[in-house]
Amino acid sequence: MDQQIDLSLVIVNHNTRELLQDCLQSLQRGNDGISFEVTVVDNGSSDGSPEMVVARYPDAILIRNETNEGFAKPNNQGLRIARGRYLMLLNSDTTVRPRALERLVSFMDEHPEVGACGPRLLYPDGRLQPSCRSFPSLWRHFCDMTGLETFFPHSVFGNFETRFDYEHDEQVDQPMGAALLVRREAIQDVGYLDERLRIYYNDADWCLRIRQAGWRIGFVHDSEIIHHGSMTTAITNRRLEQFDEMFQNCLYYYQKHFGPAAVVVYKLMTAFGFFFRTILWRLVLLRKKNDAAFNRLAYAKKALGVGLRFWRVSI
Repeated sequence: MDQQIDLSLVIVNHNTRELLQDCLQSLQRGNDGISFEVTVVDNGSSDGSPEMVVARYPDAILIRNETNEGFAKPNNQGLRIARGRYLMLLNSDTTVRPRALERLVSFMDEHPEVGACGPRLLYPDGRLQPSCRSFPSLWRHFCDMTGLETFFPHSVFGNFETRFDYEHDEQVDQPMGAALLVRREAIQDVGYLDERLRIYYNDADWCLRIRQAGWRIGFVHDSEIIHHGSMTTAITNRRLEQFDEMFQNCLYYYQKHFGPAAVVVYKLMTAFGFFFRTILWRLVLLRKKNDAAFNRLAYAKKALGVGLRFWRVSI
């Protein structure tokens, strides 16, 4: 392993050619203070993404998958060949601001007890994008399903994501996997992303395992990365094409970390919460019929169905 490389970046891409190009271009600006390598793992793109990488960024390592392998497996492909002291997951729909990577590396060098860290994420218009979350748990799900999180967002019932001020370097549970830097030694302790969590909950599971191994996880407030936000999954999510996989990943996460009884409790709370949401969105549709209301009602009905099958570990 070449220890002279500070950072290995792994970027998974599926049909986001223009965004990927912007991401790769941004890496060439203002990060001269560190050495880094870039691996692009392409998930069967048909928009010319691999050809663009070969033609315009010949120094990048390119791995081509024939089909869309999700998030966990292709990231692991890149992580396994990485040579850097630190390894970083970076979404293709991000733009790295000058010195952002240098700041992350410096933070990790200064805090050897930290196993992973994340930067401040911004929307394209410059607004803060909440990105630090509490680990998924039955307590958090209870607050969500009962509405306590909505009505008392800045209390103990509120999600850490909305209560965190993002103005200081802090210890957190889970930075968003869109830009997540991990220490090599932490990966040696806990392993790679769990590939059974193909798309969802893999970053939460990874961070939880890192914390359980005794490492801290940090947020670096003066490292800024623009994140366009779920560009690769937004359309399919609106059509609920990934609904089953999302819930299957969620239930696997709860079974893995809390046991099968937690899955039953999770589903019962889901049935309770989405029973009332189904009624709410039916009433909304009586007043205004639009795609957002239809999609929310469809989601609520499907989630209610998952909850009502509470005795099954799977959906």
